[in-house]
Amino acid sequence: MASVTLENVVKKYGDVVAVNNVNLHFADQEFVALVGPSGCGKTTLLRMIAGLEEITSGTIKIGDRIVNDLPPKDRDIAMVFQNYALYPHMTIEDNMTFSLRIKGKKKSEIAGKVLQVAQILGIEHLLKRKPGELSGGQRQRVALGRAIMREPQVFLMDEPLSNLDAKLRVQMRVEITRLHQRLKRTIIYVTHDQIEAMTMADRIVVMKDGVIQQADTPLNIYKNPANKFVAGFIGSPPMNFLDGTLSEENGQLWFVGAGFRLPVSGAHRNALVSAGEKSVTLGIRPDAVLVGGEAFGADNGRLDAGVDIVELHGSDQLAYLEIADGIQITAKLLPAVQIKHGDKVTVNMDMLKAYYFSNSTEKALV
Repeated sequence: MASVTLENVVKKYGDVVAVNNVNLHFADQEFVALVGPSGCGKTTLLRMIAGLEEITSGTIKIGDRIVNDLPPKDRDIAMVFQNYALYPHMTIEDNMTFSLRIKGKKKSEIAGKVLQVAQILGIEHLLKRKPGELSGGQRQRVALGRAIMREPQVFLMDEPLSNLDAKLRVQMRVEITRLHQRLKRTIIYVTHDQIEAMTMADRIVVMKDGVIQQADTPLNIYKNPANKFVAGFIGSPPMNFLDGTLSEENGQLWFVGAGFRLPVSGAHRNALVSAGEKSVTLGIRPDAVLVGGEAFGADNGRLDAGVDIVELHGSDQLAYLEIADGIQITAKLLPAVQIKHGDKVTVNMDMLKAYYFSNSTEKALV
C-alpha cells in the first residue's frame, strides 16, 4: 500500500503542453477519479504514473520512492485498460496467472490465489474458457482479476467501463467500489463520465487543457465549483448558464439578461457587490427550476417560458424551456407535471441556489 505524489509534473509533445505543472497527492488507500473532456491530459497523467509515458519535467513518487526513471514493472502498480488487453489464445486462468508464472511463483500458490480472486469477482466458473467466449462485463472482471493477482500498491484504471452497456456499467461501478473497500489499495481512476466519478471516488480531480481546475470531494465539487467549467462539467443534467449584468434598483440587486431579469438573493448580494463585477454569468441547476406549482418564497425568480422539448426518464423528466428569444434553460421535473411542446408556462427558479461566475475569469463569485 502506498501514496502517490506528483510534484510540478509537465508533459510536452513538441510545443504542445499536454500536462501543465501538476501538483497532486493521492493518499494511501484513497480512490481518486481524474475527469475531464477528451484531450484534457487525464490519461497522459495516468500513463506517466504507470511509466508508459516519460515525463518532461517534475517528480513522481510512489510511496517514498522517486520512480521517474523506473520501468513500469518495477513501480509496483497494476493497470486496467479500456480494451481489457487480454491474451486471446490463453484461458482465463492463464491470463490471470501470467504475471505470477513469469515471476516463478509456485503452482500450488498460484492455483489457490487464482481461485480466491475468481470467487471475489464471480468468475470461478469461467477459468477454463478463453476471452472470446466471454461477454464484455466478464472480460472486464478478468482484467480486474489479473490486476488483483499482482497485489500492487496502486491500481491505475483507464476508462475501464467505457466499452460496456449502461446496465453493465452500473453493475461494474458497484463491483469496483466493493473491491476498493475489500482490498484497501490506492486507486487512480480515469473517466470522462462524471457519474462514475461522483458515485465511486473519495475525491475528484477535474482537468482541462492539462491544468487541474479543482480537486475536492464529490459533494464539495458539486456544491462549490471553483469556476464555470467545473460547474458545467459536474452534474447531470448540466447546469444552466445565463449571461447578463448586475443592476441595482430601489435597494434590490437584479441579474439582467437579454429579455428577462431575475432578483439576486439577499444571501448573495454582499459577495457580489464586494466582487465589483457587473458582467457575470448566472448558473442554476435544473433541479432548482420548477414549472408551475409553488414558488420559492422570497428567493423566487419567476419567468414566463415556452416549452420546446420534454424528455420522460421514468423517475423524472427534463423540460427544455425558452425564457427569451434564443435563450433556453433545462428544468428537471417530476413525471406528474403535465407539459408538452408548445405550452406556455410559468417558471420559478430558486435564486438561493444560484451561482455567479465572472465573465472575465470564469471564476466563481458566489
